[in-house]
Amino acid sequence: MTWDQRSEIVLRLRQSRPYQDYSLAFAKALNLPLELTSIHNDAEAESGNVKPINPFCAIVAEANKICPSCPQAHPRPSHLGISKTQSIRCFSGFTIGVVPIKLHNQVVGFLKTGVFLGKPSAERFRQIVAQLMRTGVKVDFSGLEDTFFNSRPVSPDFYRSVIRLLETLAHHLQHIADELEIQRYVQDPPIIRRSKDYIERHLSDRIKLGTIARALNMSRFHFCRTFKQATGQTFVDYLSHVRVDRARILLRDRGLRISEIAYEVGFQTLTHFNRTFRRLAGCSPTEYRARTIGGHRIEDRRREG
Repeated sequence: MTWDQRSEIVLRLRQSRPYQDYSLAFAKALNLPLELTSIHNDAEAESGNVKPINPFCAIVAEANKICPSCPQAHPRPSHLGISKTQSIRCFSGFTIGVVPIKLHNQVVGFLKTGVFLGKPSAERFRQIVAQLMRTGVKVDFSGLEDTFFNSRPVSPDFYRSVIRLLETLAHHLQHIADELEIQRYVQDPPIIRRSKDYIERHLSDRIKLGTIARALNMSRFHFCRTFKQATGQTFVDYLSHVRVDRARILLRDRGLRISEIAYEVGFQTLTHFNRTFRRLAGCSPTEYRARTIGGHRIEDRRREG
C-alpha cells in the first residue's frame, strides 16, 4: 500500500461516525483535544504547517512554527517508527499520548491527545521561561503564563484511562480500515488485483513490463492502458511508490546497509534507488534514516532520564 493510499484511508476514517462521536465526546465530556493524523504529517512538520495540540503550544508556535525545545511533541519523522502506544513529554510538562492505527501491520495514522500532568506552579513556569530563552524562542510570555496557569492538570490515573479509551477507538478504527481496504481491493478489476499481487510476490526481482504482461496474458500496450485507467498511475510510477514505501520501513533498521535495502526492494543500482527515493520522499535515504533514527534517540534519552 502506498503512502497516498494510507492517507486516503485516514481521511475516510476522520469522516467516519465512530471517530466523529469520539472526537465530540473528548471535547465535551473530557475537555481534551483529539486528533487523527496521517503518516504524511511528517512533511507538514518539516514545513511548519502543523496545528498545535493545545493553546500553550499555539502561542509558542505562532512566532516559531515548531518549538525547537520540544521537537518530539510534534508529528516529526520519528513518529514513523512508532508501532505501540507511546507518551511523549514536553519540557513544559505537557504530555502527548500517541496511539498508532494499523492496517495489515502497517501504520497508517496516529490518534493523539494531550494533557498536563501535575499542577502548574510558579517555579515550573520560571523553568519553562528559562528554557525558552536559552533556545532563543520568541514568545508572548504574558499570554503563555495565562494559558499555563489556566490549563487543567490531570492525574496519572486519569491519563491512563484516556489512553485506554484511545486504544479502544484505535482498535475500532482498524476494523473500519480493514473494511475500507477490502472495498478498495474488490473495486479493482481482477487484472489490477493480480498485477498488484504479482508485485508483492516479486518486489525484490527485476520486474519488467513484458514479463508481468505475459504473466497476465496481455500485451504490454493493453496492460499499460488498463493499469493507468484503473489506478490513475502508470505501472512504472506505481511500482516506484511501492518500492520506496518498503524502503522507508527498512531504513528504520540500523543493521541494514542502504545498498542492501536498495536491492531488497528491487532497484538494480544504488544510483537509481537514491534518485527515485529523493524524488518521491523529498530527501535522500541517508537523510531519511538520520532523521528517523535521530528522533528515536531523543525519545530513548528522555525515557532513560
